[in-house]
Amino acid sequence: MKPFKRIGTALIFGCLFLSLSAQVIKQEGDELKKTKVTDSDTIMGWKYSGIFNLNFSQTSLNNWAAGGTGSYAILGNSNLQARYKSEKILWENTLLLNYGMVKADGTPLQKNDDRIELNSRIGRKAFGDWYYAGFASFKTQFDATFTEGRMVSNFMSPAWMQFALGMSYSKNKHFSVLIAPIAGKFTFVNEQRHADSGDYGVKRAVLDPVTFAVITPGQRFRPEIGAFVMVMVDYDILKNVNLKSKLDLFNNYTDENKPNRKNVDVNWETNINMKVNKFMSATLFTHLIYDQDILIEIKDRPEQRGPRTQFKQVLGIGISYKFG
Repeated sequence: MKPFKRIGTALIFGCLFLSLSAQVIKQEGDELKKTKVTDSDTIMGWKYSGIFNLNFSQTSLNNWAAGGTGSYAILGNSNLQARYKSEKILWENTLLLNYGMVKADGTPLQKNDDRIELNSRIGRKAFGDWYYAGFASFKTQFDATFTEGRMVSNFMSPAWMQFALGMSYSKNKHFSVLIAPIAGKFTFVNEQRHADSGDYGVKRAVLDPVTFAVITPGQRFRPEIGAFVMVMVDYDILKNVNLKSKLDLFNNYTDENKPNRKNVDVNWETNINMKVNKFMSATLFTHLIYDQDILIEIKDRPEQRGPRTQFKQVLGIGISYKFG
């Protein structure tokens, strides 16, 4: 099956997920008209919220004896949420968009952040605060990223789709857990040069040992079936300080390389948003990734690559707008 057919198959699953979700929501509509609103966390029906940040940083040096490099950077990000709740249904949707550029003296303008992520989780009440739940997500970036003149990533290269079925615990919007013993993770690498190199966990190309010509092209699609756990926290730790954190754990128990089946992919994001006033804010974002299948060049051994813990931290001060 060609890669675009596999992409189409994954998209069909996503459309079915949303279609079934919408059908369930429609059946619940009549019940909402009879429900009384109490507080913000028990509002029935749709509730929308979001935050937009535009952060700036700048360093200027003139006859600075200690040395250094002047620079400026701009980063825009948004977090949009749509939450539906009824007596039996809880449906949460999140869209995350990031894009940032940085310019240092003597270097060209470079991208330092790029992200598109859509998450959707729907649950039907089982008992207490537990729900039978389904989860779907899609992740990629807007455009190409270059390192030392070499393109290392691009739109849909890589991209990830994920689907999961299991149980969800959600007492309120501040804390939730999804436990899914059945989950699928699909990696797409649209750029053939990246697929041939085996980037982002896909099977690399088979090369002629003498001429290094490509005998069998690298695969641009990698399916994984396993178990998935997601923990989310959203809490106002102070009056004007909000903490959001999401931890994703995925175990591929069908890996062709059996020793790898004990490994767990980790994706942990934390965002602290501090409101200065109505339109000014400071944000601290951290992102930790560990994936056994993503190989990274080893600094002291540039000819070798291996799994490494990836970490990103962004601190910004700028304009902020929040609604909901």
